[in-house]
Amino acid sequence: MGTAGAQGDLPRDVEVDELATLLQAAAMGTLVGWTATRQSPEEVRSRLCRRADIILCGAAAFSYRR
Repeated sequence: MGTAGAQGDLPRDVEVDELATLLQAAAMGTLVGWTATRQSPEEVRSRLCRRADIILCGAAAFSYRR
């Protein structure tokens, strides 16, 4: 387990590698989409943060259902 789980930032039973893969996919999808639009850097930042929040909240919810 990484330091995030040890410090309580993530539930202990979250698979850190899987979570990292999801965050990477969300970030890359956002950046690829940005290249095809005229979004401002602020809009891209907001979208990245929102997607990360969804993934992290989902990881916490999934963890507690186990």
